This record gives sequence, C-alpha cells and structure tokens, in this order.
Amino acid sequence: MRPIKITDILISGLIIFVVFKLLFYIDFEIITPFILPNDPCYYHTNDIPLWVDVFYMSGGSNGHPEGNLTHIIVVLILSIFLGLKLKKQIGKLLPPHQKSFS
Repeated sequence: MRPIKITDILISGLIIFVVFKLLFYIDFEIITPFILPNDPCYYHTNDIPLWVDVFYMSGGSNGHPEGNLTHIIVVLILSIFLGLKLKKQIGKLLPPHQKSFS
C-alpha cells in the first residue's frame, strides 16, 4: 500500500470540484427548466409530485420549486463518485514514471 500524497488529495479535490460545478450547471441550467413548469407559482394550485417535493421543495419555498439540500447532496455525492472515477481513468493514461497520480 502506497502512502497518500498531498498532491493526490489536491488533484482529487480539483477534479471533484470541476465535476461538481459542471454537474451543478447542467442540472440547474439545462435539466431543471425542462422538467419543472415555467410558472414558478404552478404548485400553488396543483399537486406536487413526490420527486419534486423531495428534490426541489424546501421548507421556505412557498410552492416555488428550487433546489434544496437533498438535491445538492445528491449532486455532490455523484460528483465525488464521478470525480474519483475520472481521476483513476486519467491515472491509467499516464506514463509509468508518473503513476503516483493514479
């Protein structure tokens, strides 16, 4: 077992941060407008589906769907998983003398 280097931690953190920002942008700017109604007051008079209630409604949302803590935690967990997988794949592409990255 090799020791963990500070550069490995920093590179992992940077990759996870970039993946998180990318997923956050894709989720809130591209996907969310397609799956939620255009009218922010739509859920004042209509039933709220369970998935919208879990991922978009917070206690102070007053019927206006916006990302809540559960939504952000799911995006963060997905970012960590994908970031670590991406780091591992990048490490496989490096030459043998730079294998401390993987």
